Amino acid sequence: MAESIDESSCILCGRPSAPPRETFSVDELTEDWRRSFAVDVRPEFANITMVSLYHCSFCDLDFFIPAVTGSSEFYGELAKFPWYYMSDKWEFSMAEKDVPHRASLVEFGCGKGDFLKRVRSRKKADVLGVELGTPVVPESGERDIPMMRAGEGLTRRIRGVFPKGVDVVCAFQFLEHAANPRAFIEDVLSVLRPGGRLLISVPNDAGFLKDIRPTLHTPPHHVTRWSPRTLEAVAEQFALTLDHLAYEPLARYHRELWLAAYVARARSLGVSPLEQKFRMTMLSFFLKSHLIRRWIRGHTIYARYTV
Repeated sequence: MAESIDESSCILCGRPSAPPRETFSVDELTEDWRRSFAVDVRPEFANITMVSLYHCSFCDLDFFIPAVTGSSEFYGELAKFPWYYMSDKWEFSMAEKDVPHRASLVEFGCGKGDFLKRVRSRKKADVLGVELGTPVVPESGERDIPMMRAGEGLTRRIRGVFPKGVDVVCAFQFLEHAANPRAFIEDVLSVLRPGGRLLISVPNDAGFLKDIRPTLHTPPHHVTRWSPRTLEAVAEQFALTLDHLAYEPLARYHRELWLAAYVARARSLGVSPLEQKFRMTMLSFFLKSHLIRRWIRGHTIYARYTV
């Protein structure tokens, strides 16, 4: 689904944006998705033939226009991959420490409800999940996790569950899918109580992802790209306090992506093929150790804000 957005301004901070950094043909994106995941994304774009990537020099957000976001059917196809909705993530451990005991908590993009189940058990939190699509809701229901689907009147429905306001709102790997992140954050702030916490994780576009641009980092999956500077700008734009910013260490399952990014960077710097091969051999060996990977920034950034 494509959302109409003013191309003359940033969709997060509202500042004037520069001309497009890059333009992609939908045919090219469709072929990338078919080759990588055997998923047909052409229907997601309807009559759109081109999408452009814009950059905001103030908040450092990259965003696609038109903002073509995936349908429930699209996410249903991705949910068939066992790695798509992971039961445990690095940011879950980070966020658990930031959830007060017996807090009221809403998670956007909750998937199968694994984090909600975790904090309900360990922190006695009063939880509610919000999911955009339909494929994983039944499974979450089997876990007895209260859940509602996004849509019209969402903030009103959340306030109906938590009339005194919400203590914690979580959005893990969610904002990069949102066509209008400013509207989303405004909605979140309307349900958070004073002193409440907003916990966010996003892919780190200032890390290795910038050198390889995997298919998952393009529409109709990701329609925005976030950096540490962008998360700092969120605090400035919405008068929040940024309490903590953390970087995921390189995960074992991201080693190959990191190495591919390293090769791409070395090639752009003119490193010879023989030297590239030697470096790859050495790095592949050393990256087997989690003691080394823990010092390398990985896929995700985590931010904790206070209202």
